Amino acid sequence: MPTKILRCGSLETVRGMVAHGQGVSTLVTRPAGDVSYDGKPLTCRPIREAVPPRGAIVAYSPRSPLTRIAQSFIDLSQAHFAKAC
Repeated sequence: MPTKILRCGSLETVRGMVAHGQGVSTLVTRPAGDVSYDGKPLTCRPIREAVPPRGAIVAYSPRSPLTRIAQSFIDLSQAHFAKAC
């Protein structure tokens, strides 16, 4: 059993701490690559149980028009997640 539990807002901070032997973590998001930002190796294991898909949110102000790049990102994201779910 863990003696301390830390909640962290940054995925890469968690991965860095684990890579440096500061604990373990269970994540449902797996970035590409099994190394931390500083090149330390990480060991990843699959979760056996089915994990429900997670959504993504893109927020923007209706008072500011979207740039073409921002709109393209939204369109591509919607198409990607429509295929994934």
